[in-house]
Amino acid sequence: DWSSDVCSSDLFWIVTGGVFSVPLYSVRHAGIYPSMTILSLLFLIWIILSLEKGTLGISKSSLFWPLTLLIVITILSSLKGAILYDNNVAGEHRFVLVQILAAILIIYSLLTAFMIERFFVTKEQIFLIYFAFIVLGIELNISIFFHLDKFGINPAGWFAMAQAHIVSIAYASLLFIPGLSLFKKSVFVMIIVFSCEFIIWQFFHPETGQWIAGWIVMGVPIMYVTFQRSKKWGIYLLVLFLVLFFILAVSRIEDMFSLAKAERDYDRFIMWGYAYKLWLKNLFFGIGPGNYMDYALTYASEGFKYTAAHSQYFQILTDLGILGFICFCWVIVKISLLGRYLIHSVKDNFLKVFVIGIMGSIYGQLYAGIFADYIIPSYHNGGLKNFGSTVYFWVLVGSLLAIEQIVKNEKGEGSML
Repeated sequence: DWSSDVCSSDLFWIVTGGVFSVPLYSVRHAGIYPSMTILSLLFLIWIILSLEKGTLGISKSSLFWPLTLLIVITILSSLKGAILYDNNVAGEHRFVLVQILAAILIIYSLLTAFMIERFFVTKEQIFLIYFAFIVLGIELNISIFFHLDKFGINPAGWFAMAQAHIVSIAYASLLFIPGLSLFKKSVFVMIIVFSCEFIIWQFFHPETGQWIAGWIVMGVPIMYVTFQRSKKWGIYLLVLFLVLFFILAVSRIEDMFSLAKAERDYDRFIMWGYAYKLWLKNLFFGIGPGNYMDYALTYASEGFKYTAAHSQYFQILTDLGILGFICFCWVIVKISLLGRYLIHSVKDNFLKVFVIGIMGSIYGQLYAGIFADYIIPSYHNGGLKNFGSTVYFWVLVGSLLAIEQIVKNEKGEGSML
């Protein structure tokens, strides 16, 4: 049964792709990593299976059109960026392979959601994804705590983004699943504590460094899930945080701003400014994936000339133009609406808990995306390695689509392509 084999392979990829991030092959500053390699094989199997059956096997879900159009716009933007390259840009880093790989980072991310929806079609299979994420959380914390990188186990870049997904799912499980055993509660608590360790450390030692996106990507899911459980307790938790912050850290706020300046965090405003200027020169389809570095080196007029916009939204706007940006926003709106619909429509408690955990995590990633490309990585910002972490966002989006299809089938509303 090919479908079962692909399902099992997907699960293997989920629990290993973000943990084993040693490049299989390196060239210059890039490399071929296990996550994208395994995913390529899974896509190939999907294509062969579709040719055999004469159908893609995916449903006309809430996200079908926005995801499909975003893929089409990515392809068109890549062609435009390669053919109509700005003559004023020297293009010393312009390589066809880089342009292709930069586009693949976007396309693979979106196709992942479709693939998960295609091969996980029952509640039992959705549970396997849930379980795989818990295993992934344990693996990440063990590899980081015991410094297993010296043994070849090296988590993908921005692994905290992957941890944040698991924190949200574990926390939702603690609050919403009745009758959990002491062992399961202990596992969930340890995942949350160890995953949030760097946030807790920064709270008490802001002088050692700060990562605002890290606060957001862990804090938003916890607040969201708590408010889903009880608005009163959500307000209590928020007030408690603010009180602790002002008691323990208010005296160091000035130091935190000084540290942010020293770490060049405020350069983001400059980067966003020249990303906007690059977009104005390429309104509809942008400059094309993989071209940002050379365009920035040519047109950035102040500060250090960064090779990425350091904002998911400005990166999409610059790379794919207003058409790609509108489609990306459309995807976000449809995800939000789908999550709300499922929370109120799903009758099975486990599926509802999983949806709450997914939505908490997705909102955290979307807010963190203001400060860097944490959802679809940019090639010149370590995208090939960081893909091993960012792709989990799209695995969970695919899980939402799969759950939506289960709900529709129960109502007799499902339709396939």
